[in-house]
Amino acid sequence: MSTFSLLHKPLPILRPIALMAGALFSGGAASACYTVKIENTSQQEIRVGWGAIGCGKVWEGEQMICTHHTVASGTTKSYDFPWLTTAPSIFVYFNYQGKDTDKYTKKYFGNRARFQYNLKDGKFTTRHGFVPESAPHCHEHYTIHYSQEVLQSQWNEIRTQALKQAHDAGDI
Repeated sequence: MSTFSLLHKPLPILRPIALMAGALFSGGAASACYTVKIENTSQQEIRVGWGAIGCGKVWEGEQMICTHHTVASGTTKSYDFPWLTTAPSIFVYFNYQGKDTDKYTKKYFGNRARFQYNLKDGKFTTRHGFVPESAPHCHEHYTIHYSQEVLQSQWNEIRTQALKQAHDAGDI
């Protein structure tokens, strides 16, 4: 029985099911639902992965990645999440160089940092201990501002973790 005949036959219960199935499979997946933009105003390039439930790539050891790009200093990059992707997470990686590196950040982190941003209360945050939210509806636009201050603050977190690990391992 074709979809056309399901819609016009006297089986009233099948008509709404056929309409929902037609709407579900006829388009939405290719269209954008919500957008997340990264504005990198830090002094170095960052590597960014846009991930969500419903995406299937693997990148930098992260699963459920939709796409990934290098975002140079002073530039922006956006990703339009497709329809039916939920619980978006943005992964930011950077390699740190300069006076704030030491043997502990090199030994325990390879002078590399990774931070995850999740949607919470309508904005992306690096807070931990909660389940990421989904965009409440399509046509939402979010921006993560990645400044030199944010990068430095995140690197300071890495330095603190490296010192703690060195202390715990008896390296200091």
